[in-house]
Amino acid sequence: MNTEPKLTDQHVAAHFEMQLSGYYSGKVLGPNGSSYFYSEDIPSLSWNHSVLADPSNSSHLNFIKDQAACRHRQPAFFVRESELKHVMLALGDKCSVAREQWMICSRDTLLETPILGELEVRFSKEAVPPDDYCYVLENLFEDNKLNDRFRNFYVPTLKRSTLKAGTSVSHAVGYVEGEPVTCGSVYRAGSFAGLYSVGSIASRQNRGYGRQVSLALSQSALNEGAGDIFLQCVIGNHVERLYSSIGYVSVEKPGLISI
Repeated sequence: MNTEPKLTDQHVAAHFEMQLSGYYSGKVLGPNGSSYFYSEDIPSLSWNHSVLADPSNSSHLNFIKDQAACRHRQPAFFVRESELKHVMLALGDKCSVAREQWMICSRDTLLETPILGELEVRFSKEAVPPDDYCYVLENLFEDNKLNDRFRNFYVPTLKRSTLKAGTSVSHAVGYVEGEPVTCGSVYRAGSFAGLYSVGSIASRQNRGYGRQVSLALSQSALNEGAGDIFLQCVIGNHVERLYSSIGYVSVEKPGLISI
């Protein structure tokens, strides 16, 4: 009998540890098992915040503020959905929250949909993604100001990636007639896998390429021994529906609280 996927503390911990080989530059240990994960180059709060901290505890709150201040970041921390109400009540009007959708697929839920014949998917297991992967990330939007954000922050960070002990990665690029049009990555830590950075260049969107590269990466990770695969996405938009269409199940809506 199949069971519904569930987001565990082990999934959450695996995400943060895996991304020390991706977008995070490092972490600092704080009080009572808390940690602050940070990116030296990416200013987004998504890559600069504390984990397993209780901001209603003064030592935790001071730790978060100190780590954010020395990196010129806004204080922020990741909170599981079950704790959001408690934390926000404790902080009152001092805080705001951005929610995200976590989804999980397993061999039981992932669809066996064939890859589009026109799309050739190539994989790389080096820490640094190939140039064609970076090309896709730098051309995701029609607005060049948004593309510049990836060119100036995200791509340089990935080009300095090194795999931490116990972590592996599979980067994928999808080609149509030799042109790189879509990309994505799966990071692995033990039996856990996380799907990241899926996107297609602006001129080739809405053709199913992102869906297909997500499916190829997910199938590959499961075939290589992952127990399940998780991801994070915007709540309720077309991306969540895309992942649902290939077998990802919504499991939780944690929050990133900033003060």
